[in-house]
Amino acid sequence: MPATNGELRAQLLEQLVLVKDGQRISVPLNEHWNAETLRTAIANRGAPGGALVEVYADRATLDRVRPVLREVLPGFNAEWFERDGAGQQQRQILFANHLREPYFRGIAKIAFHGAEGRPHGVAPA
Repeated sequence: MPATNGELRAQLLEQLVLVKDGQRISVPLNEHWNAETLRTAIANRGAPGGALVEVYADRATLDRVRPVLREVLPGFNAEWFERDGAGQQQRQILFANHLREPYFRGIAKIAFHGAEGRPHGVAPA
């Protein structure tokens, strides 16, 4: 998202970061989830039994999810970060996307085979 000075800035997703067996695992966070749904999300990410170390959420969201966090992860001690980063250390994140020949071959194949006289979006009979 563009900042007021024209620089591109990112906003983190609302998420939890748990550490299990030395590995950091991010789990999405939704303020409307109940305890069972959060347990399922943690299990789906392979983090049951992990220690909550970071919470990325806006202040209002954190106030709403805190009771659920206490129920699912009792006794947690996590560092909290607001998603907009206001008043916090700015982080530079390197993002690299490595597109190689198989990707471009696949795009070309879709383009050529999808252009067999059919209008775009119309499946063969």
